[in-house]
Amino acid sequence: MKQVMITGFDPFGPYKYNPSQDIVEYFKGKTIAGNKINAILLPTIYYAFALIEEEIARTKPIAIISTGLSSSVKGIRIESTGRNIMNGKYVDKNGVLASGEPILKAESEFVGVNTDSCKFANILAKNNIPVEISADADGYTCNALIYETSHYIAKNKLPIKQFFLHSPWTDKYKNKVDLEPPKIMIAEEDLFRALELIIENL
Repeated sequence: MKQVMITGFDPFGPYKYNPSQDIVEYFKGKTIAGNKINAILLPTIYYAFALIEEEIARTKPIAIISTGLSSSVKGIRIESTGRNIMNGKYVDKNGVLASGEPILKAESEFVGVNTDSCKFANILAKNNIPVEISADADGYTCNALIYETSHYIAKNKLPIKQFFLHSPWTDKYKNKVDLEPPKIMIAEEDLFRALELIIENL
């Protein structure tokens, strides 16, 4: 059976929760559209890709769908580009407070994911799921994972589709997280359905 890898991050910075952790818990062990889901929770560190590199080689997934939290997005944000920079306002779980260092020295500044962001945005929109597309994932650990995953796939010429989405908070945290306007929450079922639609249309 073909495999799809899904990753999420644990809570970071001041947050006690992370909806991308919920994604991992929900999809772990499921089979969707004939694909066995290998869902992996990552610590919020800049070089999180190193923790899945051997698993990629072992399981040979047809796709890697990575997810993270961004409280400022206006829906499911499809990230199209990783930038070769580490820069965040929070320390990572290793205690690193980055300030503009490259992720990989002497490598290109930008690497794009190899999936059609517009195609998937249209699919989600047709299913009444709020969605947007971004070419700037900022410089924190999500961006680092996008960049390293894209770089690894391209360098090794692997037939692996790559996708990254940022999620806003979900209604599961309605009474647990205070959001100042214009930050939003979406229905958790919409978040999970978005992942299902992405897998079904890879």
